[in-house]
Amino acid sequence: MFQREEDRPRTGVFDLDRQPHAVSLGDLWRIRLIDRREDNGQVLASDLYIQMVAWILESTPRDFYHSRPTWTKPLLIETARHYTGVTVSTTTMGRVLKKLKARRGRPKPDAPLRGAKTPAKSGWK
Repeated sequence: MFQREEDRPRTGVFDLDRQPHAVSLGDLWRIRLIDRREDNGQVLASDLYIQMVAWILESTPRDFYHSRPTWTKPLLIETARHYTGVTVSTTTMGRVLKKLKARRGRPKPDAPLRGAKTPAKSGWK
């Protein structure tokens, strides 16, 4: 079907039988993806950035002089940018929040629920 090697369609999968030489496992790290995804740039949501967002989430937006009483992703992005200088997309902020296991709604209560056994009632000392 294809007369020359250049006419064959290129895929993102490394094809060993199309290579002129055998590749050892030590050389595999040198092989680049054809669509050049290895050069995506620096990681924006680093561990330091995630720690900063966690610190921000310990407070309310009003503690940072915002008018809203609750956090939104754009508001978190703006506040984190102020402290870190890094701007991320709302999708990336969603991934950061998922990694932090943050959830929507009111915080879980610390007090025991009604009817739950307390340590004093169950015989604990």
